[in-house]
Amino acid sequence: MNHSNHSRALRVRQSAAKLIGLLGGRLETYHVTTTGSSNAVLVYRFPKNHDVQTLVYALMASGSYAAQTTTKLMRWSDAAMSLRAARNLYNRGGVSCKIN
Repeated sequence: MNHSNHSRALRVRQSAAKLIGLLGGRLETYHVTTTGSSNAVLVYRFPKNHDVQTLVYALMASGSYAAQTTTKLMRWSDAAMSLRAARNLYNRGGVSCKIN
């Protein structure tokens, strides 16, 4: 990455961290991509899930944002809790799929 691209990436990272911070969140990591359709991959943390959508709306309003892909990450303990809840729903007859 040349100096100009590095400086731009640093400015974009700082702007993202500031916006996320203004919404009550924290930027965990910022990575510039070299392949694929994305320019960057960000990992951030918000106290409430709906704050992610607020971030998206703010980015869309800026005019410098075109699209996103969001992947919700969770701890293994949260995933296990979700699996237990799904099994309980299935056992009560709430769904007709088989969950092993």
